Amino acid sequence: MDIVIELLAIAALCGVAVLAILSLRYRAPDLSRFDAPRTPPIIADADVSPAHDAVVRKLAEFNHTISNDIHVARRQMEALFHREVDAEIIPVDVDGIRGEWVLAAGADPGR
Repeated sequence: MDIVIELLAIAALCGVAVLAILSLRYRAPDLSRFDAPRTPPIIADADVSPAHDAVVRKLAEFNHTISNDIHVARRQMEALFHREVDAEIIPVDVDGIRGEWVLAAGADPGR
C-alpha cells in the first residue's frame, strides 16, 4: 500500500512539473499594449455632436434589451434606427445581377 501512495505522489509531482513546463513554454503573449488606442482622439469630447450622443445612448439601451429569440432580435434590429427617408430607389440590372441604386433627395447622381 505504501508503494501505491509513493507512486501516486510521484505521478502527481510529475504532472505538476509537466504543467509548469507547458505553461511556461506555451504562455500567451502579452497583448495589453492593444488595450487602449495609442493615438489621440480625432476630435475632443466637447466637439461630439448631440446626435452622436443620442446614437450611443440608443445603442446602450438596445444592448440591454436584445432578445435571444432570433425573430424578435431581428425585429428589434430593424426598429433600432428605422425612419422614413426621402429617396428614390432605381432598379438596375448589371450583367444579369439585379440591384438597386438609392438616390437620396437632393443628391447629385453625377458626382
